[in-house]
Amino acid sequence: MDLKNYGSRGQFRTAILSIKFAEAEYIKTQIGTEPIILLDDVMSELDTKRRLLLISMLDQYKQVLITTTEKKIFESLIQGNKINSFHIKAGTILKNDTNKLTI
Repeated sequence: MDLKNYGSRGQFRTAILSIKFAEAEYIKTQIGTEPIILLDDVMSELDTKRRLLLISMLDQYKQVLITTTEKKIFESLIQGNKINSFHIKAGTILKNDTNKLTI
């Protein structure tokens, strides 16, 4: 069955994430290297339950980079110092909205 045509966008996104996590686990167990997880705007089509599940799954990885337009989703993690957040505006990177790094 073609999930892209018959499933919701959230179901399609969940299936893709499942494949990505399987790849990451393969790298970790078979190759012995800790993967860096890169996710671009991953939360946009997930419901609250799947967002929370994804966040809990990401906790097992040492390096995770996520882009988002919805900072609110991660605010509790940012406040708990569990993650670092960066805001990019006009070529300037702001770490946690305070420390400036320019590239």
